[in-house]
Amino acid sequence: MKNDRTEKRFLDMMPEAMTGEGGVPIIKGVSPVFNAISEVLVDSEIGPFREVIEPQALDKLFASGMPDTRGRMDHKIVLGRTKNGTLFLTKTDAGIGYEIFINPHDPEAMSAYEKVRRKDVDGASFMFTVAPGGEKWEMQDGMPLRRVQEIDELMDVGPVTFPAYPQASASARSKIQELRQLQQTPAEPEGTEGESQDASQKAADDDQTLQLMAMEIDIDQI
Repeated sequence: MKNDRTEKRFLDMMPEAMTGEGGVPIIKGVSPVFNAISEVLVDSEIGPFREVIEPQALDKLFASGMPDTRGRMDHKIVLGRTKNGTLFLTKTDAGIGYEIFINPHDPEAMSAYEKVRRKDVDGASFMFTVAPGGEKWEMQDGMPLRRVQEIDELMDVGPVTFPAYPQASASARSKIQELRQLQQTPAEPEGTEGESQDASQKAADDDQTLQLMAMEIDIDQI
């Protein structure tokens, strides 16, 4: 059974506007990127976590042929599609390279191309689902780390203007809560009462910062 919950990720990866054979405009980039631990992602219910896409995550998907993936601007404007040969995907050491062959007679597509060419758009994004059992969670430096080991579907790739913040699934929330419960608070050595108070104040400050981050994300999503 496939996962019907789609996820979107934003990458600080500058797409490139170029001209191909016959003067065809092309948008080129990499998305997703492999083995790169993400910035802190904040889910409104579970709080912060990090994520890494492992290199084998799309192997099974590509083994059955080129996936039916769209090249889209901001997950909205269709610029190309693998099924029609107007989007080409390649697995590289860095990640999934994409080339979108822009229709010069499509004003929306050409507008997206010009935004990339002028570097008004400097990010990339992708939308995907994780296969059941295709993720592994662990704690790293006191924060949950999600290792995506198998992507079930790659819906789209392409340039993006604004970041898309994640919302973790119910199973992910459950796993994160379990990991946090397993963390043991070390016993306080004698004579460190002052240090404990300092640590408590720092934890309170960090918690307030995370709450503010979540508030900002909620505002962006309205």
